[in-house]
Amino acid sequence: MNHKQVYEVMDSRLTSVTREATLASVIQEIAGTRIGMAVVVDNQRPVGLIVDYDLLGLYAKGSDLATTRLADLDLPTPKVVTVDDSLAEVVHQYTTRRLRRFPVIDRDGYLVGGITEKELFGEFAGNHLIDKERVASLMRTDIATAPLDATCRDLLGDLLRLRSGCVFMVDAQGRPHGLVTERDLVRLLAKQGHLNVPAQAIMSQPVTQIHDTEPVKAALDQFLGSGHRRLAVIDDLGRLKGMFNLSHLLGLVFGAQIGNGATLAPDAVGHPALWVEWRGGAVIDANQAARGLLGWKGLPSSIEKTIPATLWQAATVLLGSSDWLETQLPIKGEAGREVATPVRIQAETTLGGKKRLRIELLGSNQS
Repeated sequence: MNHKQVYEVMDSRLTSVTREATLASVIQEIAGTRIGMAVVVDNQRPVGLIVDYDLLGLYAKGSDLATTRLADLDLPTPKVVTVDDSLAEVVHQYTTRRLRRFPVIDRDGYLVGGITEKELFGEFAGNHLIDKERVASLMRTDIATAPLDATCRDLLGDLLRLRSGCVFMVDAQGRPHGLVTERDLVRLLAKQGHLNVPAQAIMSQPVTQIHDTEPVKAALDQFLGSGHRRLAVIDDLGRLKGMFNLSHLLGLVFGAQIGNGATLAPDAVGHPALWVEWRGGAVIDANQAARGLLGWKGLPSSIEKTIPATLWQAATVLLGSSDWLETQLPIKGEAGREVATPVRIQAETTLGGKKRLRIELLGSNQS
């Protein structure tokens, strides 16, 4: 576990505004910054937070950017961290609250900086798990796409609905040609005052790509080499299959760093997944996708209530000669409802040295 404190890695270059600031002035303030947020302060103490996503949502709803003040909005109270907090505490907040940006305050409550995924990534990226995981296990598949002739205004619907942070510009065959992010759109608003501009005029190209079968280590190399925080995941024909971003990589790393049982944060896995003990087969955890698919309100005491004992034993014997395997298993949910699905079974080792298995349900057909 990393023992550094927040003040050692925080970025002091943070935009702060007062409640009297208009949306237009906030857009101008943060358009040229690295961190896409502004902290609303009262006597230099944080009282609110507004980010790129919020500004684009208000624009899409027709808010008057020139006259609407932050005081007119119901902004959330920001979750802050202090200069003396450990990075371990920030990681805990990151994984449990799914927050990507934190204002930093000093011991008197005054705003002194911010900390984001970028700072966390630099401190926690060295992790053995990135050599074992595959991009397909962690990639996000519900992503925003748009045709190459779309305007920037056209991108807002899916961007705001999916909260994906970006839109991939694709051709008729589904191959990615460019990328437009929330930051790009906010900067365009700052410059033009509207989004009625062809998306091709501002999209980043070419898109940094990675194959869905590549190990996560390859994604790390791409992040470090390109400086980008999002990768387009493609198949053998170059078609867009999903997105792999810095959050996915950090979810993998942090799952092990905080020692929470599973070496991969449950909801960071792209498929429905459950975790079981190597010996005994007790079910330890399951992500929300698996709980929903199987109708679980709690966890069964044994994997054999979900997978027939003989098949489970055969699978674990096969797994003994490899770190992972893919096979077909009948999975039973609540009330005996059976879901026949291909699965990937992956061996994991926690920081405490305990061996356990992750079972990903790669596809499902209810029988």
